[in-house]
Amino acid sequence: MSYYSLFNYIVEGILIVAVGGLGVIGNLLCIVWFSTKKVQKSFHQLMLTLAIYDGVYIMISIILFGLPSLNQSMFEYATFNHVFIALLPFAQIGLTGSIYLTLAIAIERYTTVCHPFFKLSHSWSSKLYIIPITMFSVLYNIPKFYEHTVEDKVYMEELEGETFNVTKTEIIATSLRNNENYVKVYLIILNLLVHGIIPLLLLTILNIIVYRQLHKMRNCGPASITTEGVIHHKEIKLAQVSLVIVAVFIICHAVRWVPNLWELKQSQEESKSISWPLWVDYTTSLSHLLTVFSSSVNFYIYAYKHFHSPTARRDPEVITQTLNLKDHMVTAF
Repeated sequence: MSYYSLFNYIVEGILIVAVGGLGVIGNLLCIVWFSTKKVQKSFHQLMLTLAIYDGVYIMISIILFGLPSLNQSMFEYATFNHVFIALLPFAQIGLTGSIYLTLAIAIERYTTVCHPFFKLSHSWSSKLYIIPITMFSVLYNIPKFYEHTVEDKVYMEELEGETFNVTKTEIIATSLRNNENYVKVYLIILNLLVHGIIPLLLLTILNIIVYRQLHKMRNCGPASITTEGVIHHKEIKLAQVSLVIVAVFIICHAVRWVPNLWELKQSQEESKSISWPLWVDYTTSLSHLLTVFSSSVNFYIYAYKHFHSPTARRDPEVITQTLNLKDHMVTAF
């Protein structure tokens, strides 16, 4: 076994299945947690929808990347090859939805903290975020359904001095996927903008503004034991959660852009033949794991900050929801 095969077996096989399994559990708990909230705010509904998109992406990633890395003979089965090309576009839809729902949560927090009176006078439903993001995630990834196909190829093999034909089912790239303009414009440039630069910049800017606003609020004096004080503490807690989520997003998703940037650079060269270096394969495998990790930790980050805050230990609603969540866990497992 080569070094890369071992690396791929550990990273895309063992770790994706392990991290993804915890991520699926976390997102299921997130769905239970926010669906049982007595008051359904936009933030709760956005987090619930984000958990659905993250859960879809994680489960498909386990099937497409994790299991084949543990058992490479899976690609020898025609059924798995058909399942692979059928699920791959839905993984991209889940990823796009996850990215922009994270951005929607950042926008919701920005309006709540920085423009509270505007937020109160304009009661925006979470559907104004969820429906456009869902439509965009589907429409933007429609070309993904036409990138690959499955074909039967006949090979001649020799066994014990006899030659015979063997039919194998293989996944091949379509003419669309091999089109140079499609690769350069859609797969490289647009994906870098849509999945990388635009959401990253907006998330960073919004969270910096929110953090500065909360820092000003905190410097005004200690929060009193009133409704205003509780809200003040909760907004600081959500800002801390958002900062951690953004940091995880930047680290995990930045790795995904490295192969795209390298491919963009290569596409601008005159040479038709591009040799795919081994370090790009290593980076691609690592990016799959980090993206699954990013989709797996949001609920755990929220839960840690929620249950470890001083007000959470005294809040009757939190205690009641914790008991209800434990009941759901016992029933589910």
